[in-house]
Amino acid sequence: MDDTEMSRSLLAQLSWWFHPRMEEVAVEALAYILNHYPASRGGLNELVRRAVPDLPLSHETFETEAVDLQRRRPDVLQKGEDGEERLFIEAKFYAGLTRNQPVRYLERLPAEGVTALMFLAPSRRVEELWPKLLRRLDDSGMPYSDVGSRCVQIRGTGKHLFITDWMTLLDSMGGRLEGSAPGLAELGQLRGLVRFAEDREEKARRPGKLLVERVTKIGRTSGWLDTKGLRPTPRSYGYGRYSRFGRRYRIGVWLGINSDLWEECDSTPMWLDCRKWVFKNGQGWNESVRSALQECMGSHVKQIGKKRWVAVVPEGGKGADSYAAALEQIADILDELAEP
Repeated sequence: MDDTEMSRSLLAQLSWWFHPRMEEVAVEALAYILNHYPASRGGLNELVRRAVPDLPLSHETFETEAVDLQRRRPDVLQKGEDGEERLFIEAKFYAGLTRNQPVRYLERLPAEGVTALMFLAPSRRVEELWPKLLRRLDDSGMPYSDVGSRCVQIRGTGKHLFITDWMTLLDSMGGRLEGSAPGLAELGQLRGLVRFAEDREEKARRPGKLLVERVTKIGRTSGWLDTKGLRPTPRSYGYGRYSRFGRRYRIGVWLGINSDLWEECDSTPMWLDCRKWVFKNGQGWNESVRSALQECMGSHVKQIGKKRWVAVVPEGGKGADSYAAALEQIADILDELAEP
């Protein structure tokens, strides 16, 4: 192992040991490199201008954690030559979106001129976060137009929102640091930290698959779940599979991990997508079924757009047996609701 490899491993290990929120460590490291190795800015500028060609980038210092009076705190910002804030960078590994993101951050950007809010995420989370960011814009009533791959412009303004992954940015910066051994070494440490974080993200997903499969096996054995002819169907927010659910009535569901709802509701990683529920007697999903289920399960029933979700909240432990027991209780409730 050469010195660069050793330093990468050391930074990642120390960041995890002393500072579990690695996003903050990565943000400080990114700003440090951009400020101390001006050539690296060329890589950032090239990437940003692919999404927002007219953004007036400058040579001003990159600032971190610049909070304003409304407590909006972008991870990294850079001002333009006119002194106005022009570029916000928001870095993510595992953390969910805060209440301010992205709408309040976009509101903070100046009304005049071209500006951008860039989100950085592990490659797998890019697919998850981008629809969620757009949903936040939709919910706020902030109109936008697509202007590129994962890039939108807020209508009537020069404000842009886009997302890219960490490695794409670091590769672009590294291309401009060729010939600078110190700069490449510093960037290598950050790259090692990002890889460490992405590996942890990947490992965090694996128990989800194992958990869903174990619960599915228990359900098949107990008779309240049937998967014959149905395959596992992972989605962008987690591993899952289609199943026929219930003892007396086999209703179609998707059972799996929903990391978006887990972050938002902080109750459970496992959810039932009941958008296509159809009871054998033809009753199907309707307002009376929803109301009755809501009365039995309260806030565990969620409706988001056209999708209807039921949280699988175990009592006691977090093992497969506990999740299966919670699912069996839901199956019993649904069978009662479907009575003629």
